[in-house]
Amino acid sequence: MNRLAGLLAVAGFGVLALGLSFDSLDTQGSAALALGFTLLISHQAGLVARTLGLPAITGYLLVGLFCGPYLLARVHPALAVLGSETVKTLRLFDAMALGMIALGAGGELRLQDLRANGWKILTIILGQVGIVLPGIAALVWFGAPWLGLGEQGPTVLAVTALMFGVVALTNSPAIVMAVIHEYRPRGPVTDTVLAVVVSMDVVVISLFTLSVSFGEFLLRPTGGLNAGNLLWLSWEILGSLGAGALLGWLVSQYLERSGSDAPLLILGVSFLAVTALPELHLSGILALMVAGFFIENTTRHGEALFRSLDRHSLPVYLVFFTMAGAGINLDALRTAWPLALALVSVRFALIYAGTGLGTWVSKAGAAVKRYAWSGFVAQAGITLGLVVLVEKRLPELGGRADTAMLAVVALNQVIGPILFRLGLSWSGEISPGKLSKPQPR
Repeated sequence: MNRLAGLLAVAGFGVLALGLSFDSLDTQGSAALALGFTLLISHQAGLVARTLGLPAITGYLLVGLFCGPYLLARVHPALAVLGSETVKTLRLFDAMALGMIALGAGGELRLQDLRANGWKILTIILGQVGIVLPGIAALVWFGAPWLGLGEQGPTVLAVTALMFGVVALTNSPAIVMAVIHEYRPRGPVTDTVLAVVVSMDVVVISLFTLSVSFGEFLLRPTGGLNAGNLLWLSWEILGSLGAGALLGWLVSQYLERSGSDAPLLILGVSFLAVTALPELHLSGILALMVAGFFIENTTRHGEALFRSLDRHSLPVYLVFFTMAGAGINLDALRTAWPLALALVSVRFALIYAGTGLGTWVSKAGAAVKRYAWSGFVAQAGITLGLVVLVEKRLPELGGRADTAMLAVVALNQVIGPILFRLGLSWSGEISPGKLSKPQPR
C-alpha cells in the first residue's frame, strides 16, 4: 500500500511539474525532464508490480503505455509526459539497452551447457519452426475472409501468410534476460529458454531474409530471390559472428590491461555495435551475443565483466522498457484487434505444441517439457525491426497486415514477461523469497 501511495505521489508531482515546464523548454530540455520522470516513476511502478506478484518490467511497460502518446495524451496533451518527440529522443537508450542485453545473454551461455543440451535446444527450435511458422501461415491463408485480409489476391495473400509465419517465430531475448536479471532463477528451464531464444535469433534472421527475398520474387519476378541476396545473408550471419569474436577479444584485452570495472566501456561498446555494425550490413545484436559468449568461455574476465554489467544496467533497462511501453501503438491495436487476438491465441497454442514436440523428441526433463514454452511467448525489439523491414521491402502487403503485426507484438510484449515469470515459479526455479522482494543489484 505504501509503495502504491508513493507511486501515485511521484506520478502526480511529476506530471504537474512537467506539464508546467514543457511549454518553456526545447525538445532536449523536455527529454531531460522526461528522463528523470521515467527513472523515478518507472522504478516505483516496478516495486508496485513486484508487490502484486508481477515482473518489474510489467510496471515499466505500463508506465510507458499510460504516459505515452496514445493514452493519457487523449485526455489532455499536457499528460503526454512521453510524447512522440520525447520518445524519439530517448530512443538513444534502445541501442545501449539492446546491446547490454545481447552482451549479457551471450555471457549466460556456457560451452559446457551447450554441449550437454545442444540436442534439446536444436529439437525445440526445429519443433517451433516446423509448427509455429506453417500453423500461423495456414491461419492467415484459410482465415483471410474472417481476418479482414480477404480482399488480397492469392499471390499477395501467400506472401502475407509467409511473413506472418516468420514474424511469429521471433522471441525476445530482452524480456527473457530482464526477467532472469530480476529473479535470479536457476535450473534447466531457465538455461533452456535462454539458449533457445538466443539461438533462435540466428534462425529467424536467416529465414526472414530468405522469405523477404522469396516474397519479392513472387510479387516482382524481375527482382527478388537471387545469388546476391544469398551472399548478403551469408555476410550478415558469418560477418556478425566474426565481428563478435573480434569485439570480444578486444574487450578482453582492455580488461587484461586495465583490470578495472568497466561500465563506460560496456555502454560504449553496446551503443557502437548496435548503431555502427548495421551500416556494414551486420547484426550488432548477434555480434554482441557472440562477444559475450567469447569473453565468458575463452577468457578469465567473464565474471568481472558481467558483474559490472549487472550493477550498472538498471537505469538503462528502466528507460528501455518504459519507452517500449510508450511505443505500443494503441491505434493499431484498436483497429486490428480481432486479427491480433486470433494470431496471439493461435501462436500461443502452436508454441506450446512446438516446444512439447521438441522436448518429447529430445527426452527433456519434466520441468522443461511443462514450462519452457512460457519463455517463448514474449516479443519485442527484433520483432518490431522485422515488421518495419516488411513495410519497406514488401509494401504490396498493405497497411492492414503491417498494423496487425504491430498489434500482435504489442499484446505479446505485455503478456510475455508475466507468463515467463509464472513458468519459472511453477517450475520451482524462483525461490519463494524472490517473488515479492526486489533483488540486490
